[in-house]
Amino acid sequence: MLHPGGWLRATARAAVLLLDGMPGELRRGRLVLSEQEIETDHPVPLMARPDQVYENDAGYLVPVDLKFRASWSVLPADRLQLSVTATILRSTTRFDACPVSGHGYIRIQRGAHRTWVRVKLLPDSFVAAAWLAYFAGVNASTSALYELLPGSGTHIPTLPRLGTSAVPNEH
Repeated sequence: MLHPGGWLRATARAAVLLLDGMPGELRRGRLVLSEQEIETDHPVPLMARPDQVYENDAGYLVPVDLKFRASWSVLPADRLQLSVTATILRSTTRFDACPVSGHGYIRIQRGAHRTWVRVKLLPDSFVAAAWLAYFAGVNASTSALYELLPGSGTHIPTLPRLGTSAVPNEH
């Protein structure tokens, strides 16, 4: 049985999330990670500090990133950032019990106004290709890397699992 104050806090939290515009799948889920570093060596060495990761109401992990900006736009780099988080979540044993969703959310804050934008995540092979291009010294923009996505006519091979010994030397 909830203490009367506990019921009030739970009701107030639900009202805040509803007014915030939080997607229902997250509102009905639970926060599993907030501002904590996660890392992997597979398919390439990656590290991220996601703003939030939720387990949604269907049991899938959903990455969320908060952006403060003057426009409501989701940038290609935002999509890549969420996708890096998803790649790490898929490859770590810490969250083996939960599959990773095919989408994440960018929560955009403009002054007192905010919105949540659902973003389709990129495949792990794209994340690995972006990592390889970066460390190979290729000066490619994120939008140029999008040409590597399936359906663009360019095929990204599935990459072997690489250990930290495969990290190129920085110049």
